[in-house]
Amino acid sequence: MIKIPKSLVLFGTSDPPTSNGIEITANEEVTVYVMNDVAFDSVDGYLALPVHVLGTEYYVVSSSISTIIAEQYRYSEFVVLGSHDNTTVTVNVTGDVSFNGKLYNKGDVVTFSLQTRETAQFQSGNFDLTGTHVTADKPFGLISGSKCTNIPTASQFCDHLVEQIPPVSAWGTTFVTTPLLGRFAGDVFRIVASRSNTFFNISGNYGNHTLDAGDFLEIDVPSTDSLLISSDRPLLVMQYSKGGEVDNTKSDPFMVLVVPFQQYSGSVTFATLNYTGGESGKDKITLDNHLNVNIKCDDITALNHNHQSILRNQLTWRLNVGGSDYCSAQLDIAHGLHTISHTDNKVKYSVVLHGWGSTVSYGFPVGMQVATLWCKRLTDDGDTEEYYCGPIEEDDWLDTRLLLGICIIVLIIVILIAIILIIGLSIYIHALKKRNETLHKKHKNAEAEKAVSI
Repeated sequence: MIKIPKSLVLFGTSDPPTSNGIEITANEEVTVYVMNDVAFDSVDGYLALPVHVLGTEYYVVSSSISTIIAEQYRYSEFVVLGSHDNTTVTVNVTGDVSFNGKLYNKGDVVTFSLQTRETAQFQSGNFDLTGTHVTADKPFGLISGSKCTNIPTASQFCDHLVEQIPPVSAWGTTFVTTPLLGRFAGDVFRIVASRSNTFFNISGNYGNHTLDAGDFLEIDVPSTDSLLISSDRPLLVMQYSKGGEVDNTKSDPFMVLVVPFQQYSGSVTFATLNYTGGESGKDKITLDNHLNVNIKCDDITALNHNHQSILRNQLTWRLNVGGSDYCSAQLDIAHGLHTISHTDNKVKYSVVLHGWGSTVSYGFPVGMQVATLWCKRLTDDGDTEEYYCGPIEEDDWLDTRLLLGICIIVLIIVILIAIILIIGLSIYIHALKKRNETLHKKHKNAEAEKAVSI
């Protein structure tokens, strides 16, 4: 564990961008988790994404502003991280922010340049910045959240929210939600669209919905329920832990990405986190740590925790969530190092780590792919269209192969019919030709006999 000096912590809106970025390199693959516990007994963490998976388009995801919190603590915020020199960044803000000494209002466009490891932070004490569209001419990173917020806005106690947001090109279309273990008053979910006229369905009684680019739907889901969310275009789904006041628990708010099916990964090794006591380093707290696991139901029996089988009857699995072939479960884990693996290395699953103690909490996925799922191409009319270019689910692939097989059979039948017709036509033409030749010969013979008789 590496302690980052306080001098690198971002405070307020960047005027102008600062060189506060940290670059980590290694000679082997590593996974980096970041935990913020600077001050105010306010904690959350995120899975840091490697440079090679960063993109050029993002949407900010934050939370509603709680007006019972003092303005200097309740900021909705996001940070833009430069990964290439001379990167031109464009920000379409959804609320009032200041940058480089100038006030920008909702709908305004902010443009600036970033160098490698430079950062620019935006904050608003009165506006939820969710849906802010951030693009650039070169790949960059985006971290978003809230300095401190209440969830729900009228319920204590406030806590820090943060996640590193994947680029839109890596957003998925199908999600399974899992409630947070040890909570009883439900969880909040935000579903954010990246494209206009995005249609999606939520299982249970939540129905069908349509969102435009940058818009979101927020739902409150009971702690007993898991949901299936299915869309025709890229979505991002964020889960929020509520303040402990709502169900008399010691947890505070945090937010965590819900990983889409298309970005599930394999074996993960990770360490649970402890709260170090904030800026003072006093009163170290050991947190209660938990896992949410989503996996295909057929693959449950071969799932391992620390190389020991997680037997199906040791956990309460939510089976076939929303009518899908995926199952979800929750697991208490001790403080320390953990590995979740499967006997079949090809099997993919989602693992989310979360924990809490008195006045603090955190959550993030401990592993996920950030593969490009959405590509662009030119149409015959010269326009640009977006299309799905990611992996195909096994069942979809089976359906595709079945359809392809039927198409091939139909094509063979059509070809055979065409050959038969061609052969038949050829025989008919040949017979017609022979008949004409015979008639012509008879006609000539008749004329010759007529000539002789004359």
